[in-house]
Amino acid sequence: MLIRLEETEPDKLRADFQQFYNLNLDGMGIDYSYAHAACLAANLPLESRCAKADCEQLQWGTTDYLLARVVDGIEWICWSKSKEAQKKGAEPPEPLQRPGEQSAALRKAEATDKEFVDRILNMNKGAD
Repeated sequence: MLIRLEETEPDKLRADFQQFYNLNLDGMGIDYSYAHAACLAANLPLESRCAKADCEQLQWGTTDYLLARVVDGIEWICWSKSKEAQKKGAEPPEPLQRPGEQSAALRKAEATDKEFVDRILNMNKGAD
């Protein structure tokens, strides 16, 4: 993991080592061993820049996710009391998009594209 982070996220690794371990990466191999640095890199906390770069869901903290749920709930309550909600086929508001999630519109577009490609491929099967 240390080697990969040194190659892909050197600035984040440097900042994380300084912030979380109070170690300067320039001291690796001199002040502390490479094995020690590798163990530290593998165990960086979820709040670290390196962890967030690896996993989009970590872009937000627990508070952000909780606030998004509150906003989603308030928007749903407001919508449910509106005239729009009483109409047949009314759609509730979409929840706030979380890091790492695709919007419903993008998911639908991707599914539509897949269906279109499948139809084209099936048409070509009959031509053989």
